[in-house]
This record gives sequence, structure tokens and C-alpha cells, in this order.
Amino acid sequence: GANCGSGVDTYVELASVLRSLTDRPVWIKANAGLPELVDGKPRYRMDPETYARYVPSLVDAGVDFIGGCCGTSPAFIQKMAERIRDHLFFR
Repeated sequence: GANCGSGVDTYVELASVLRSLTDRPVWIKANAGLPELVDGKPRYRMDPETYARYVPSLVDAGVDFIGGCCGTSPAFIQKMAERIRDHLFFR
């Protein structure tokens, strides 16, 4: 799997590569985008809804576990869970 280091938008292609290389579980825990320094502190601009839009593509790429790293929060996990539910059960 992979985590941190980059925004979720860059992980869909990586997830496909990882899936093609193993039959073991694949996990992805991406950042909420890349940080920007604001008043000397890192700030992540991606919101939970935008992050969650990538979840169906990650599921389709074969990811078994999806979470969040830097810049994410419980609100991100909530939105991801909603997207997974909708993607898997309401196609």
C-alpha cells in the first residue's frame, strides 16, 4: 500500500499498479492534497467531499482498505464511507 506524501488524486494510478503486482490486500491512505504554508503552519486545501470523489476510482482499481493521512479528519472518513456505500450498493 501507500500513504502520505501526496494527494489522493495521484493514488488511483498507483493503486492499479499495486493491484497488478500482488494478490495481497492493497491499502491507500493519502493526504488531503499537498500542504501549503500559511502563517508558518501546513494547511491542506482539499475538503472531505472532494477527497471522497476519488474513492470509487480507488475501489475500482482494487484497493481493499482506504483511509486518510495528513490533512484528513473524521469528516473525511465519513464522506469516504458514504461514497463507498453508494458506489458498491447503489450502482
